[in-house]
Amino acid sequence: MKIGEASEVYSARTKALWDRKLDLSKRQKELQENGGDKEELDAVTLELSGVNKEYDTMHEFMEKLNMLKAGLHNVESSKQQSEAMKDAAEEELKCLEIARRIASGAKVPDKDAKKLMEYNAELYMAAVNAAMLNQHKSRKKYDSLWEDEDKQNNQQEDIDAKIDNRELTLETPEIGTSESASLEAQEGAAIA
Repeated sequence: MKIGEASEVYSARTKALWDRKLDLSKRQKELQENGGDKEELDAVTLELSGVNKEYDTMHEFMEKLNMLKAGLHNVESSKQQSEAMKDAAEEELKCLEIARRIASGAKVPDKDAKKLMEYNAELYMAAVNAAMLNQHKSRKKYDSLWEDEDKQNNQQEDIDAKIDNRELTLETPEIGTSESASLEAQEGAAIA
């Protein structure tokens, strides 16, 4: 079962159990206050006990599942942050290389010069000024440093989608061990 599926199923089940727990608690209180039928009171109390036990199990599982999702979210966020920092460092190195090339008097593609100017206009101007001093040197021609990026389409999935599509490694509790037929109907309505 995938994490997203488990989250939906067990969340709906936990809510259904909570609602049933509230209904049974109200019914139990009414029977106690009005001096209702002892057998009915015992039946409601017994069912409430079973629902409480299953609710506690589901609630504990949901806490574990939420902790797992939070941990996976943190890992994915860290990966994206480190990837962004790596990309920024590569971008900076490319800009410095372009500045070096321009300063040495070499010819660089206009696209690269524009990227350098957008990155740091002062560095671009310093490189152009240095190039004037190096006009007498042979002018080597370079290809763009960004051509490889133009060919790649680097779209990343949404972090939550990645997490929801992972296989669940937690042991899942059994659903429906102590509920009545009306609880199953409520759950079916909640999921639909």
